[in-house]
Amino acid sequence: MQRLIELFDCVWDLIEAAGVLAKRPEGHWNSRAGIPVASASPLEQFDVSKYFESALAAAEKWGSKHVSSLLRKAANSLVWSQNESYSEAKLGDHFMKNYATGLLTGSGAPFACQAPPSGFLLLGPNIEYPAHSHLAKEVYLVLTPGAEWSLDGENWFSVAPGEVIYHSSSQRHAIRTQETPMLAFAAWLESGSRSAINI
Repeated sequence: MQRLIELFDCVWDLIEAAGVLAKRPEGHWNSRAGIPVASASPLEQFDVSKYFESALAAAEKWGSKHVSSLLRKAANSLVWSQNESYSEAKLGDHFMKNYATGLLTGSGAPFACQAPPSGFLLLGPNIEYPAHSHLAKEVYLVLTPGAEWSLDGENWFSVAPGEVIYHSSSQRHAIRTQETPMLAFAAWLESGSRSAINI
């Protein structure tokens, strides 16, 4: 449990230091007292797991050493999954084999608590996460080099390791990688269900 709390605080320290319109959820660790911890779901069940170590290495090389170290130790305590509304028929086999999310907070995460959904997104190399939107505002902390974003259908732009991206409510956004797999921390700033993502 302590590893997950330390990881949560580390990424939120970086997000708040960036000065974006995001504030870490307060008080949810205390609200967890006496609530059973959910069973972890291993990353190894997903094909994209083969890129986890190389993504961590890239993050370490480009300045995210502390987060990478904490994530390596805590990875098996996260609940790794894919959005239940995503499928090969909808998004293609290539995408489904190159994406997974390790939940840290929210429904189904290691801690049943009041915080909105948050966790780590792992994308394989040369993959595009298609444009999508959701009512909940969202913040991303990118940990690896080579990621690109598109907001509201505009031109793609590069996002460096350590940069924070903010998505307003219902803002369309897409992500793509180059030769380096991507690791990023993503947090909804409001409650909601991942199945409600419009993609």
